[in-house]
Amino acid sequence: MSAIQEELPHSEEDRNLQRHSSNKIRSDVEKTRSGDFAVRSFRIARSDFDQLQKEARARDVSVNLVVEEALRRHVQYDRVVKKFRTINLSSFNLKLLSEAISEDKIIEIAESVANQPFIRDWPFVLDAAGENSALGILNTMKMIAKYDAYDVSEIEIDSKKIVFFAHDAGRHWSLFFATLWKTMFELAGIKIKARIDDRAAIFEFEKSQLV
Repeated sequence: MSAIQEELPHSEEDRNLQRHSSNKIRSDVEKTRSGDFAVRSFRIARSDFDQLQKEARARDVSVNLVVEEALRRHVQYDRVVKKFRTINLSSFNLKLLSEAISEDKIIEIAESVANQPFIRDWPFVLDAAGENSALGILNTMKMIAKYDAYDVSEIEIDSKKIVFFAHDAGRHWSLFFATLWKTMFELAGIKIKARIDDRAAIFEFEKSQLV
């Protein structure tokens, strides 16, 4: 039985903290200094531009922001996952597939994936020394989660930082996600705590680990 299983179930207090947490992530990887912009001109189909305008109006943001987000997604995520020949699944289908597998097998698969050489090819957010720090791995998780439609939030309690990755893919997917990333931290020599429920994987850090 894994450490993640042993830590279950977590308390109602934790679920309430997650439910009421409104401190949405503003990850460092999403921040861009004004001096980092490059001004370029591109031609796109009128029909595509019309769709961009429609989305911008619906969200009450500029077309420039919508385009910038789309380009950033391609640079940070789409072109990377394409190398891994990924297949997109809805949360509903992912839930059906994962629930057909035992928890022990889910853990075995997640740990195996974390140890695969191709995982090391992912462009992790590194620290100033070029190492995989706890903060760098966490920021990588946030970046991936942002594009995979997780709802990410965090709270701080005393010396702890607790980060929630909420989703609609069920408990077994929570177990896979928590086991995969807990193993990734362990491979980098970083010990953290992870818990799960039916709709979230929850990671607990010491604040001192994230400096």
